[in-house]
Amino acid sequence: MISGKEIALSAMKKEHKRLSRLADKAKADVDENMNVGSELLAIHKEFSEILNSKEYGEHIVKKLESLRVRRDKAQKILNKDLSKLLDKQYEAETKRDSLGSEIQMMEFRHSLRQ
Repeated sequence: MISGKEIALSAMKKEHKRLSRLADKAKADVDENMNVGSELLAIHKEFSEILNSKEYGEHIVKKLESLRVRRDKAQKILNKDLSKLLDKQYEAETKRDSLGSEIQMMEFRHSLRQ
């Protein structure tokens, strides 16, 4: 028979997995925001190469359209407030780590009683 503590521990582990995913996503958002400058430089370089090539045609229009889409996405990322993203990452990681510590303590106490 499963005890209440085992059920609580199982629920806590499930919540820990969810918090881990949130912390990973928050970290990915911060990393993406920190690296968006490189993407903008790459877009600018490709645009410059297209202009300097003096080529014309439908394939150039498609390249320019893909650069516009990439630029819009990069600009959207750049417009996010980095300090808010960092706060969100800190909060998510703190919750995850705190719950992880509680789970370890419960497992340790449970192992002593067996």
